[in-house]
Amino acid sequence: MRIGLEGRNGSGKTTLLRALRGETRLASGTVEACVPVQSLDQTLATLPETMPALDWLAAQMQADAMDVPATRLALLGLTGARARQPLGRLSGGERMRVAIAAAAWAQPAAPLLLLDEPASHLDLDSVDALVALLRGWPGALVVVSHDPAVLDALALTHRLHLDANRLHLQPVDP
Repeated sequence: MRIGLEGRNGSGKTTLLRALRGETRLASGTVEACVPVQSLDQTLATLPETMPALDWLAAQMQADAMDVPATRLALLGLTGARARQPLGRLSGGERMRVAIAAAAWAQPAAPLLLLDEPASHLDLDSVDALVALLRGWPGALVVVSHDPAVLDALALTHRLHLDANRLHLQPVDP
């Protein structure tokens, strides 16, 4: 299942993702992810500021050598010396790319990937790389985005629209 989660700011999209991760409760009703979850938070709060990007990704991937994580970062446009910079010295877009790589390639891989505004801070080439990565994701996805072009490119099976009065789940025509 590949769900695009849409709605105005303040409609509860991020809260729903947090509830799926088990980090908060909903005001009413319940939601539970019954499988392991990997996620990307739009604030990037989990990135350690002083750790080099390549080292942090290697730890997330449980990689024995640096060639695989370095290749993964290069696929997302972060190469050479920039990949070896502490995460706190990278631009917002570069930090987002590292976080995307960790969410997508962390080991063990989770069958459900939750992404909150993953295209934020990314240039067009990086958005294309993100879309390619997510189209190849073998598990389930829940992706929050205000960008309909990003959601359209992800081969969604459903769109979930949240607003203050209702929740509407709609299948996407193939």
